[in-house]
Amino acid sequence: MTDWNRIAEKLNDADAVLIGASNGLSITEGLNLFADDEMLYPILDSVKEMAAAEQDGRIPSELIPRCPHCGGPMAVHIAAGPGFIEDTGARQRYNMFLDRYHGKKLAVLELGIGWRNQLIKAPIMRLVTREPQAAYVTVNLGEVYITDDIKDKSFGIDGALSDVLGSLRKACMRSYRDYEKP
Repeated sequence: MTDWNRIAEKLNDADAVLIGASNGLSITEGLNLFADDEMLYPILDSVKEMAAAEQDGRIPSELIPRCPHCGGPMAVHIAAGPGFIEDTGARQRYNMFLDRYHGKKLAVLELGIGWRNQLIKAPIMRLVTREPQAAYVTVNLGEVYITDDIKDKSFGIDGALSDVLGSLRKACMRSYRDYEKP
């Protein structure tokens, strides 16, 4: 059973909350929530259109995203292969965040990242291991994975984000109101 009150306490008492999430399209959007590099392009609308037109694993060639500069075909941006462009500005801001909150109460909220996505999950769990006051809350439908070394400061929630985030919000609001009472 999920202990919403303990999770809410950790989130409300945190000096900072770091959110790790995956949209299934790019590691950059997952690890670097600050992704704003001009070389990275949003593709969500294109993906919806491609999914609607897909037949037998194929999409019409006119739906393949094209580079706005050269017109060449674009591929999913993942941290593998020679075409990966690291968002160095986001990396710097992430490192500044980690420096600023090192040793402080940190709540890490990981949304929709399964055990197979180690490019996002592993660095987040290493951060929680390094930070003695960190709390780790992972939410994923159908699979929750937490390494043994951080189990004592972790909460795993198996559920749909739409349901879980609503429940978490309610618990945080209750906890916050209780915290504010004289």
